[in-house]
Amino acid sequence: MLSPAAALKVLGPLFFLSGAAALIYQVVWQRVLSLSAGVGVRSMAIVVSAFMLGLGLGSELGGRLANRLSPSQALKWFAAAEGLLCLIGGLSPYLYYNVLYHQVSPWMTDLGRIALVQFAALLPPTLLMGASLPLLVRATVVAAAEAPRMVTRLFAVNVFGSALGAVATPWLLLRWGSMTEAALVAAGFNGLVALGALLLYRRRFATAIADPVVEPVLPAVNPASSSVGFWAFLFATSGFVALGLEMTWFRVIDVTLKGTAFTFGTVLGLYLLGLAIGALWPFRLKDPMVAFAACQTFVIAWGLGAILLVAFAPESWPGVNSLIWRMASYRGRLGPAADTATFASFLILPSLFFLPATVAMGVSFSALQRAVQVDASGAARRTGLLQSANIAGSLAGSLAVGLLSLEFLGTAGTLRLLTFASALLCLAIAVRRRHALVAALAAFLVILGAFAIPANDVLWRQLHARAREASVFEEDSAAVVGLIRNKVGGYRLSVNGAGHSELPYGGTHTLLGALAVGLHPRPTEVAVIGLGSGNTAWAALSRPEVRRAVVYEIAPAQGPALRRLAARHEFPDLDALLSDPRLTLRFEDGRRGLNTSAERFDVIEIDALYPWAAWSGNIYSVEFFELCRRKLAPGGLFVTWAPTDRIKRSVAEAFPYARAFFTDFLVGSNEPIPTELAPGAIEALSQRIGVSVIADLERIARESKVVAKSGGELNRDLHPRDEFAGPGGQ
Repeated sequence: MLSPAAALKVLGPLFFLSGAAALIYQVVWQRVLSLSAGVGVRSMAIVVSAFMLGLGLGSELGGRLANRLSPSQALKWFAAAEGLLCLIGGLSPYLYYNVLYHQVSPWMTDLGRIALVQFAALLPPTLLMGASLPLLVRATVVAAAEAPRMVTRLFAVNVFGSALGAVATPWLLLRWGSMTEAALVAAGFNGLVALGALLLYRRRFATAIADPVVEPVLPAVNPASSSVGFWAFLFATSGFVALGLEMTWFRVIDVTLKGTAFTFGTVLGLYLLGLAIGALWPFRLKDPMVAFAACQTFVIAWGLGAILLVAFAPESWPGVNSLIWRMASYRGRLGPAADTATFASFLILPSLFFLPATVAMGVSFSALQRAVQVDASGAARRTGLLQSANIAGSLAGSLAVGLLSLEFLGTAGTLRLLTFASALLCLAIAVRRRHALVAALAAFLVILGAFAIPANDVLWRQLHARAREASVFEEDSAAVVGLIRNKVGGYRLSVNGAGHSELPYGGTHTLLGALAVGLHPRPTEVAVIGLGSGNTAWAALSRPEVRRAVVYEIAPAQGPALRRLAARHEFPDLDALLSDPRLTLRFEDGRRGLNTSAERFDVIEIDALYPWAAWSGNIYSVEFFELCRRKLAPGGLFVTWAPTDRIKRSVAEAFPYARAFFTDFLVGSNEPIPTELAPGAIEALSQRIGVSVIADLERIARESKVVAKSGGELNRDLHPRDEFAGPGGQ
């Protein structure tokens, strides 16, 4: 009979690959499904919720199933689950892109339909993922004494694999390959796991670790039993707090370091790494429930303290000035072109936030297993039940924080809510255990939540490079929007810390907004993707012929932030924009808005967006440019900023006619593109944007050049090269 250590040595690498595959899928599926659901916070919350719901249901059902199987049968079912995941995962890019996006997305016109389709799409694979841990626990745990240790080690090995998958997906798989290829790599991992488990089963490995007698069908563990039920409550509450903290940490990191497409995988990998280390921590826990309370207190105290430290650390401390400079910069970049200091900041700051707290989360998981795994026969059932409780709490936390708390309470209020939730958990343990120290921990958390957390505006002013008092901040579920006052009385509008144009109006955004409406003989319907400070939309409304300008924006907080500034009447151009009855603001994903609408436009403009910004690949792809081409009215013009050769080639690939204006302004059309401003446009444009800008536009038009189709890499929906700064010519 193989020892549990030998069993783990054989099955551990398989479960490591299974964890890596799961995170590769999560990153890829979230990207692909965003094309049909949109990048808006509500639609993205549906995708995340569908993923987590499937995991929770799979964990619960897997635990119930495993409890009725012998160890050898559980190993066979584990192999079958991984084999099905291999099949579904390999087909997922085709199913989610070619079928769901191209065929079904026009029907997904409201959140109800989006939710129905996304839940149906994600439920089969996530059920299989959730069932894997209970099945493997049943296959390996044969002695009560080994149950806690085996469960925590299997969990840790799987999470180590998940951390690798989270980091490798943006840095390797999507940088060097496509989403289809990344999904095939994950499917290959699942295939190897299935094959390895099946070979072990066929070689009677499972028999070697099983009890020597034939096992009868085992009775299910009663979920209502006081001990397991109470632990399920604790684990669900800790999941709620953990997901809420994760979302606030990610927001603070996004604002302070100006995240890109690489940020999510990098910091998530650090988060998971800490969790895995904590699960393996060799503590001897005399009272697991008290240890759980201590870990929960440490998690929230550290998480809150780290944010306050970054916000209020004196500038005389080492590294603080460098961090403030990074906060104040207009843009940031974490990618292959980043310098050493940028890489260091993206390791140091997330590590400060995540590692100590997530190690404590991992220790609390170990405490949980030591408390509840009292026999071998019910280990799988308890594992499934508790994992599903934790996932249910995490799901509730993601929805409550992502859709409600950040929207109505802001980050500061959310931190207060999570602190009080942790205090409730400690209080419940104190009452149950009649433990004075745990009661004191609960009181400490109440005091911390009531008095240590500043007002939301104060917190964000500090986290925006100690911004001036006149700065304006608005926060909602989608983003933190700041109008940052500069020394000369102007403002920079930033979304999650990154610059998105300025006030007063002028410069690149004004030229971009005026170019297409100046070239078009009679523009009446205009669409602008991106609001920013309103500069592009303001210039696009220069012509009196424009009857309507529809502006799509995925960060709704930009609206109230601009209105608050407009109430001061510092900028007449901003007042004119927001009071213009022709302006229509639609706070949704612009790509999805165009895709699901039957409207046609004379001009479609993309407000300037850096190509390495997260999700920028959705609007710099050949397929999106082709969508814009289909949405143009006869004689319509499309315009975008094109700072890379890949974007230029992609525009030329999508449009029959394409011209480069001012080197980086690309105009595409279904018909020949004018090279002079339209008659009557000059006077109208001069009145709004100034004579000097008109001279620039006329020169730009005269010097424009045809952009022909050529060889070289393109940006594709499933292969967004510029966003991930891949190799090859720009």
